Formats: sequence, structure tokens, C-alpha cells
Amino acid sequence: MHYDQLQSSQLFANFKLQEFLSESHYQRRDSGIIKFWGNLISKLCFVITIKQQAAAVMLSSFTPLQYETAKNVVKSKDVCKWVESKIIEKKASQKQLQQQLQQQQQQQQQSQQQQQQQQQQQQQQQQQQQQQQQQQQQQQLPSQQQQQQQQQQQQQQQQQQQQTELEPVTSEEEDNNVSSNHNGLSNLFGGTNGEENGYEQLVALLQQDKQVMGELFKNNNIR
Repeated sequence: MHYDQLQSSQLFANFKLQEFLSESHYQRRDSGIIKFWGNLISKLCFVITIKQQAAAVMLSSFTPLQYETAKNVVKSKDVCKWVESKIIEKKASQKQLQQQLQQQQQQQQQSQQQQQQQQQQQQQQQQQQQQQQQQQQQQQLPSQQQQQQQQQQQQQQQQQQQQTELEPVTSEEEDNNVSSNHNGLSNLFGGTNGEENGYEQLVALLQQDKQVMGELFKNNNIR
């Protein structure tokens, strides 16, 4: 049975197919011929024609149970609705996939924006820390300068003291020192006029000390 005979047959008039046809039944003549790839169970192709307009739908990877179901659908005259429902399901699944992809892209963009914001915040914090360190260094500069000035003053004072110690003593200063020493001795021993009185006082003090020390030795049993 060729395509022309099939086109003029009662199948096209009733807008339905009564059975599935394989490639072994019909050879390709033009675009309207039914063609089947693979074996009958794994891959099926059927054509629904209305007023000599053919629409082909490929059903791939059918199991035997799915094959029987499709066969029953064709016989129940609900092929158009079934095909439309499958097309709608495919479109809906494609939309869902697109929406999921868009959501994933949006999430990735949001995560990237968050990372960029975090990096910017970290950079701002680092800049603030650097500014604080610079301010601290600027505040420390006056104190360091003061310390340096104090050290310089101390060094100058030490140098002045060393210079005064190393300066030679004049004759007037020596006379003053001698006279002061002489006055000190005269005050200790009672003066030049009263040398005997001063000496007697010193001897008396030494004797008192000797007596006190002797009593201490006796009291502590020290010999």
C-alpha cells in the first residue's frame, strides 16, 4: 500500500490511525510518508493527518508497557489531546528549567555582589586602620621630640658638670678652702686659743664610748 493509496483511504477520512506502522511496511516517497527509526518497541513514529495535513510526532525509548498505552490511546480517538498534553508538559518543563537556570544565575549574581561588598568593606577597614596608625605616629612624634630635647638637655648638663670638675682651682679658691678647713678644725677642737679644752673634750668622749662598749660586751657575754 503506497502513500497515495494511504492518503485516499478511510484512515485519513476518519482522522485517525488504526495501528502503528513500521518502516518495513512503507517506503519513503515524500515528506508526508510515515517513517520509523529503530525497532518498533524502542522508537515509534505515527502521523495524525487532518485534511491532508500531516503532523509527525516522534516517541523515543518506549518500553513495552508504554507502547501498549500509546496503542490504546490511538485506538481511543484521543490522540490529539494526548499529543497536545505532552507538548504542554514539555513546554512547562522547559519553562521550569529556564526559571531554575534564571534563579541560579540570580543567586550567583547575588553571591558575587555580596562577595564584592565584603571585599569593599575589608578594604575600607584596612584604610581606616592605616589612617589610625598614621594618626598615632603623628601623635607620637611630639613626644619623641620632647624626649630627644630632654636627652639633649641632660647631655648638656652632664657636659657642663664635667667641665666644672675639670676646671683648675685658682689661688683665691685654694686660700678660701684652707681657711674654711682651718675654721672647721678650730671649731671641732675649740679654736687655737683653747686647744687644751678641745683635746680634753675629745678624750672624755672616747672614754665614754669605751665604757658603753664594755658594758655591751659584758651584757652579751662577749670576751
